[in-house]
Amino acid sequence: MGIAVAVDIRHGRWADSAKLLAAARAAEQVVGVDQAACFMATGANVQDAKGRGLWVAELADAGPDDLVI
Repeated sequence: MGIAVAVDIRHGRWADSAKLLAAARAAEQVVGVDQAACFMATGANVQDAKGRGLWVAELADAGPDDLVI
């Protein structure tokens, strides 16, 4: 089975990191979801996503004030 990565970037939208982590963990409980991430697009977070195999080209345009789901 192939791997699919879906990303929704909400520009200029901020969310608390604890809530984002809880949302990602809840998404990982959905059948068929192996990994989920919700984060602000800081350089460190984008690099972490890349390291986890969650990279998509749209992340290159995201900045620290952008919410990534």
